[in-house]
Amino acid sequence: MAVAVRDKEFYTPLVICKVEDTLFRIPEDDLKGCSEVFRDMFSIPRAEEGEETLEGSSDSNPIVLEGVKANDFRALLRHLQAKKLSKVKKLDSNEWVGVHALAHMWGFEEARKESKDILFNMHDAITKFELGTRFDYDDWIRKAYEELSARPDPLSIDEAKRLGLEAAMQISRLRELRSKSMATARTIPYSSNVAFGTGQSVDRDTRRCPHCSSNVKYMAPLFAFSFGQTRPNDGSGPSGGTYSCTTCNITLRGDSPSANDSISKEISNEILKLIPMRADKILFPASGSPSVRKFAIRLPAPAPQGFAFA
Repeated sequence: MAVAVRDKEFYTPLVICKVEDTLFRIPEDDLKGCSEVFRDMFSIPRAEEGEETLEGSSDSNPIVLEGVKANDFRALLRHLQAKKLSKVKKLDSNEWVGVHALAHMWGFEEARKESKDILFNMHDAITKFELGTRFDYDDWIRKAYEELSARPDPLSIDEAKRLGLEAAMQISRLRELRSKSMATARTIPYSSNVAFGTGQSVDRDTRRCPHCSSNVKYMAPLFAFSFGQTRPNDGSGPSGGTYSCTTCNITLRGDSPSANDSISKEISNEILKLIPMRADKILFPASGSPSVRKFAIRLPAPAPQGFAFA
């Protein structure tokens, strides 16, 4: 009788992992096929001298994944299974955080990128700052600074606690800088002598007087249009005309750069001073690799105090 052989494609070995107090029995290929960390792990002999069974082959001798939450591991498996079957698996906010944390630690690069994009668009600025701090994403922290400095409402006490003293003070400083810049933009001295370019300009976004916020009337420059042609009051057409504010009884230059654009650029420069651009760092340092003995995989250092998800 011929000896049966295992098919290379459809004979999938299963492995049993223990996370906290929960056992998971999953295809080995689902892990090592997407993660270099697990590929390296499964390439190491899993039976110690004198042991009769391989580690991970039974409930009594599972591969122990230490420092990992069962809910996070379950969310990662759900995501990997959905991708394998070309389906969309709906995960909540906390589950996506779990997926990203484990994908970031174990080198599931595709899952890391996808969960990062989803989390970036899902969360508010405060949580975005927390995640950026936890995973060392400078671009997330800069974006959080930008959003928090531009929103109308100041930081609440709870938000300040979540951000930490230093970040909360920096955001307050940026908000004060933005407020002063906006006030300055509305109080620049003006003159009606527009012939020499000394008149105050109209913001191209609002088409309103920078002093009283009234709608202004466009006056086309000489020879800018053909005879009998007028330019709409929305400012479309050739630049170089002026605007008349009947409330203030002044003439204003037209088509200036947006004051909001200038202020936003100023704030962005300040944020870059706080968090400069830097070269990409290694995502998976050697210290995050699994240990050889008992395959104990540990998470990086705990998140900063106060990091929490509702």
